[in-house]
Amino acid sequence: MSFQSLVTWSQVFTLIGLVMAALGGFGSYYFQKRIKEEENPITRPVIDICHRGISVTKINDSTTSFDIPYCSGKSANAYDVKLESAVLLNTPRGLHMLNTFSHPFPDGIHLTYETGKSIEFVLEPFNYSLNSVYICIKGSYTNEKKDAIFPVFDIFKFNSKTGRWIRTLGKEDEEIRKFLNL
Repeated sequence: MSFQSLVTWSQVFTLIGLVMAALGGFGSYYFQKRIKEEENPITRPVIDICHRGISVTKINDSTTSFDIPYCSGKSANAYDVKLESAVLLNTPRGLHMLNTFSHPFPDGIHLTYETGKSIEFVLEPFNYSLNSVYICIKGSYTNEKKDAIFPVFDIFKFNSKTGRWIRTLGKEDEEIRKFLNL
């Protein structure tokens, strides 16, 4: 082996060493960042219906009152909660908007596990079967540090067997989201 080939091999090994050092430096930076993220995770509060559930009451033959309570989950409080509701009607010809997204929470609402807030509104005229109605809630909220914004979108339907409002699932949920362009 000549001296020239030894110089070439030395240069190749130096290049491989530089590439490995660069990869090691990047790996150290990346995994140190991941360790810090695990030490200080962003706690995502949970916004959910309070234990008393949605209440829909017929006032008379053409007027209905809606009360949709919300509170925060046990793990963290929700800040700057902005929620608004819509009511959809499911007919044989498809979905129709009975009430567009409205009735928003006022600014600065803070929800805890113990303290909640309700979306309350009255629809008139309203003479439809609850089995053909969907209640949609959309909005957002932040965590305590106000450094992360979380979206909210819930769709509820009336379960005639239990007499309670439940979340929609699967294809039914997808169809409503598609109708609302969400």
